Amino acid sequence: MKTALHVLAHPLPLTAGFVLALNDHVLKHAGALPAALTGKLSDVAGLFVFTVLLIALTPSRSRAWAWGLGGAVAVGFAAVNLWAPANEWIAPLWHLTMDPTDLVTLPAAGFGAAWAHRRGARPQCGRRPLQWALVASLSLACVATSPPRYPRTYPTWQVAQRVAHDGVHSVALADGGRLDLWVSRSGREGLGVTVLGSGVDRLELQTATVTTAFGPAAGRVTTGDMEDMVYVLFAFDNDTLWRREHDDAVLVLLVTADTVEQRIELPLEQVIASARP
Repeated sequence: MKTALHVLAHPLPLTAGFVLALNDHVLKHAGALPAALTGKLSDVAGLFVFTVLLIALTPSRSRAWAWGLGGAVAVGFAAVNLWAPANEWIAPLWHLTMDPTDLVTLPAAGFGAAWAHRRGARPQCGRRPLQWALVASLSLACVATSPPRYPRTYPTWQVAQRVAHDGVHSVALADGGRLDLWVSRSGREGLGVTVLGSGVDRLELQTATVTTAFGPAAGRVTTGDMEDMVYVLFAFDNDTLWRREHDDAVLVLLVTADTVEQRIELPLEQVIASARP
């Protein structure tokens, strides 16, 4: 079976394959270029290389065959960008985020078909083993795109769900007021709790402790400019707690709201949250 593998030794597909690999594995993560530009660069290079590769591997030299393969590549690329089932089907082999604006790069497939047909009609030259090595290299460049970047996960403290509503625990006071408490900060070196009074003129925190598997940690109170709200910061080695799978704690507060003294004891839990990469 005669094929046109010799076209792969031309500097144009070799350069396109190099740009594709460099862009997917270096430029996209370097942050030096806009994401829209690096994304379209991969699409242009990939469509050209893949079309040329398909034509080089088939025995037909006809113009209709070359344009037919270019059209098939274009249709497939459009499908995975516009139709979710097609995108999910190809995902194990080729991760591609659905983006209709990527269709502006479809002419690259047509250019690849026209160029490969013209070059393929010329006499063959070059060694067969080298040509097959180029097939393997360019195929790898087409499919070995950078892995998808999933949202980063991290542990965060919150009031235990069994005693909270949307992360907030409310305490009714004897004089008709109310205290709302929630974890407003969570990090590797501790956590912060906010206490907000409703129907309360002045809020004072007498004592505050969080008891973890490492023992009690005293809170440092910050009142700010609002007399009906306090913020308490607790410092401890939260990173080690999580790595040792200690994901619960007990918060104890002694609060004076106006003239009413209230002791509050709450269970806390550490759960996995997510953030964008």
